Amino acid sequence: MKLSLSLDGVNKSIANLQNMGVVIESDFTGSLIDNGKRLRDRAKEILEGKVNPIYSTGNLRNSIQVKVIDKDNVEVGPDMKIAPYAEWVEFGHYMTGGWNIKGQVVKGARWWEGHHYMEGAWLEISPTIAKQVSDTLNMTLENFAKGAGRVRHKTTGRFVRGVIGE
Repeated sequence: MKLSLSLDGVNKSIANLQNMGVVIESDFTGSLIDNGKRLRDRAKEILEGKVNPIYSTGNLRNSIQVKVIDKDNVEVGPDMKIAPYAEWVEFGHYMTGGWNIKGQVVKGARWWEGHHYMEGAWLEISPTIAKQVSDTLNMTLENFAKGAGRVRHKTTGRFVRGVIGE
């Protein structure tokens, strides 16, 4: 499972605000990468807490990466070339037989539930990502409204230089 973080919707809002004359100094791309790293680190923590150390080589945990696609898109997830079994560990798989931990022979197919490490990381961290972007835009707009920026002229409806309250 790979998670994609994108600024597509945010970029339209930023462009509209810049057309109004609002200067946005925040680095949303850097924030996107930082949030990707938070997702990666939390997924590793979840995986480490659930996987039996007897069977873990660390390959899956080490394969979880943050890949910057371009300035507006980041992808977080395991590298399937390093750990091609990552999907089975995430979602689960059928076992058709073999031995269990106690050394007993197991016959017949049964479902082995996955650890949902990427899903768990997403469910924990995604609400904070949207709030972070929203708070940054709100702060920018508040600073713009309080400063000597542009205001909408009452008669023409156009944005002109001035201070609110004059």
